[in-house]
Amino acid sequence: MGKWVFILGAIRVRYLLMSPPESPSCTEMKPRQSTRAPGGWFRKRKYRLLSYLFPRYFLFKTPAKPYHRVVAGLAEGYFGDLGCGVGACAAMYSVRSGQRSCGMDLTKSSLAYGRREARRFRIPLNFVVGSVLEPPFSDSKFDTVYLGQVIEHIHEDKAVVKEAVRILKPGGKLVISVPIGHGCMPPEGIEGGHVNFYETEEDCVRLLSGLPLQDVQFHAGDSGRYIFSSRSSKRA
Repeated sequence: MGKWVFILGAIRVRYLLMSPPESPSCTEMKPRQSTRAPGGWFRKRKYRLLSYLFPRYFLFKTPAKPYHRVVAGLAEGYFGDLGCGVGACAAMYSVRSGQRSCGMDLTKSSLAYGRREARRFRIPLNFVVGSVLEPPFSDSKFDTVYLGQVIEHIHEDKAVVKEAVRILKPGGKLVISVPIGHGCMPPEGIEGGHVNFYETEEDCVRLLSGLPLQDVQFHAGDSGRYIFSSRSSKRA
């Protein structure tokens, strides 16, 4: 019995020492009283602890952001997550599909946390530092590109989507999620607020106009967000 107490205690200490960095996503910026680990891969702290015993089960069953299940179900092939934070969505997709993923973000501390977790889970996931306005990838790199809770923070939202299309393979899938209207707004005075607002589905479709995209579809899964996808119509 004493041996197991020591092992569980050691796991707990490691967990405290590896507390994840804060994520800039809208769900983390809302004032709340929650047991969720800020910016982590799991909905509650206890699930991260249990993930040391049953890693893949708890990653898929209790993610920090449940709408990642929807995105993981839509994605296919080589998956690129632009503005990935700590990489939870890319991780879930790779666990579900067995496919490779790549997460890109500007926050190095978030990427460092994601790398540690990816190694622990043995997930085929790598991370790159970069800006969504100039992603450091060649043309036609990914089968799926995801912009999740990103473009509402950036004035040049159309330019971001254009870059996502550039690195998407012909016939590849673009997936975007944005808050509906003024949802998920951070408290007044907090940096990283929203500068773009998508009140209707037409606002989302308008964002894609003039780009080589077709077959726009909206997907259920989160009452506070528009989750929509489209196909690249670029020629090979």
